[in-house]
Amino acid sequence: MGENNKEFANKIENAHSFSVSEKNKKEYLNARSQLKSSSSVSKNIAKIFSKNSKIIQNEKSERSIESLENLTQELFSELAFKIKSNNSSFSILFLPFCKKIKIENIDTPYILKSDFIKGLAKLNLSNLTDLQKSCYFNPLSFEDRDDFLSVIDLIQILLEFEISDNDSQKILNDYLKEMCFDFNALDKESFAFFYLLSEMFQKSDSSLNIFFENKFQRVNDTLVGNLVIINSKDFFKIIADKGIISDNSTQNQIKELLRISPNLEDQISKRKLEYAFKEFATNVELNKKAKDFYEEIIKKEDYIDEIDDNLLKQSESKENMNNEVLIK
Repeated sequence: MGENNKEFANKIENAHSFSVSEKNKKEYLNARSQLKSSSSVSKNIAKIFSKNSKIIQNEKSERSIESLENLTQELFSELAFKIKSNNSSFSILFLPFCKKIKIENIDTPYILKSDFIKGLAKLNLSNLTDLQKSCYFNPLSFEDRDDFLSVIDLIQILLEFEISDNDSQKILNDYLKEMCFDFNALDKESFAFFYLLSEMFQKSDSSLNIFFENKFQRVNDTLVGNLVIINSKDFFKIIADKGIISDNSTQNQIKELLRISPNLEDQISKRKLEYAFKEFATNVELNKKAKDFYEEIIKKEDYIDEIDDNLLKQSESKENMNNEVLIK
């Protein structure tokens, strides 16, 4: 960038200036706090932003990174506030610009960056600086598609503010259905396994590449085309090394959930894994169901451990009594 840290910090400070009237300040602050209190989305925004931002790659200052993450959250909070205060919606602002592209054989909705800006302009969110645009774009960006923004990520972020309509919900449901996420096909142990894995990933506050030790690779499949995958052996070994052990039945069910091509039986799709994590992070009902299964299994295991401990104590007691008899 060629800027020193002081100039960069001033840019960020200036970018925080929003024209919010005193009358609406309370509602705006509430909208801001909604995102800041939502760990799943704020972490997700910060994570994707940190991973993709060329600004951050050039500016190593931790203070700068934190300021950029805060600015990103501020901007999406203001967007949510403007949507609500203007009785607007996803359909009004962005639906006319939504298009689809085949990615890994899945119809994936996207919006061009220029069209996203047009949507913001309907709320008088115009004259954005390049820094502000970057903060909007990065959490929604596609890998290897510089001009496209993810409609699914936008819908999921807006959902955190309870902003949804029939069109956005249909787009999200259709996409997840096409991703073939049939979590109900998992048994309790596999549900609990994925719950643990999802929780560990969210708490790690790292990217998928870092969490899975850069084991992803790009391949070309005759049915699906270009896709990014990780070998299932590497996948389960890395998870086991982190302390989550799984049996063959659970591994087969997880592979079935996250596989994207019948040609690649032992390969797990990075894209499906990413959206499975997002679904667990944002779907309260699904998360609760998985957590209940996990706690049920833990209680069962604790009960079995307690029985084993009692049997062991009984065995040791009997052995001690026999030893005493032998001594006498």
